[in-house]
Amino acid sequence: MSKLYDLFAREKAREKAAFSKLRKESEAKIVRWKYWDSPNWYWDPSDTLYYDCDPETATKADASTHYGYDSLGHVVLIRSSVLPKPDDECTFYFLRHTRDSILIYHFIGIDALYSVIEARVKNGQIVHLEQAGCGDWDTKDIEWKDGRVFKATTRREYERGNIAVVEATYDPKGNVIAEVDRSKIKETHCRKESR
Repeated sequence: MSKLYDLFAREKAREKAAFSKLRKESEAKIVRWKYWDSPNWYWDPSDTLYYDCDPETATKADASTHYGYDSLGHVVLIRSSVLPKPDDECTFYFLRHTRDSILIYHFIGIDALYSVIEARVKNGQIVHLEQAGCGDWDTKDIEWKDGRVFKATTRREYERGNIAVVEATYDPKGNVIAEVDRSKIKETHCRKESR
């Protein structure tokens, strides 16, 4: 993960300039916009399973999620907010695509880099995510079955080598049917001070 953390640290050190540069580069690639009342596509496919309703198209003024697409049909910019708001109160994702990965820069507002995420793609499906920066997981492995997310395993290292691992399995409708904690927690031994 150090390569991704190094990238996050470099961009975090100059986050305001990084936001402007990434936005300019992304907007230059956009050939069309689509507007939705809730996320229609997301770089973390297991996250979309938690939405209660199907997204519907919306006008630009009413949309909570804006998608900018390049000429190849890739999403290169996502702008989202709970309600239509000015840019400094929105979340932005700038996506850079390669043949087998997507690099995502996640900003809160126009000057706060929250995280950098790398998504690995196999057969057109996102199968692994790695995140540097803020967030509630470091890596996530996603298993697919019959064109849908079947299982997602998240990992987070904290407190000197303790690793939290949670494995969630989903039914065909996207409901969690099993959640297993496979964490590896090292015991800590405290020595009592003698008097």
